[in-house]
Amino acid sequence: MPSRRNVITSLLSACSAAALASSPLSIEVWVELNGSAQGADLDDLARELRALGAEELARVRLPAPAMAVRVDPARLEAIRLLPSVRRVRPARVLHPPRSGSAPGTG
Repeated sequence: MPSRRNVITSLLSACSAAALASSPLSIEVWVELNGSAQGADLDDLARELRALGAEELARVRLPAPAMAVRVDPARLEAIRLLPSVRRVRPARVLHPPRSGSAPGTG
C-alpha cells in the first residue's frame, strides 16, 4: 500500500501537469488559407505549422480551407507571414470559420 506522502506527491504532480496543459503558454487559433489554396495545401500548411511548434486540432475544407492549431503566441506572426495564410483568428470554439451568412438566414 502506498504511503500517504507518495499519494499526496502523485496528486500534486497530476495537478501540476493539468495546470501546465491549460496554461496560457499556448493558444488555439484558426489558420485560414488564401483563396487559391487547395486541399493538398492543408497538408503543406500542416507541415509548416508543425515546424513552428503548432499542434493540429482540426481541419476543414468547406466553406474555406482552414486548420485549428494550438501554438505558442510568440509564433503567431510567423504563421501570419506564411504565403498560403489568409488570416489567423482566435478559436473560441472548434467550429470552422463562416463564409457569408449562416444557412437559412439569408
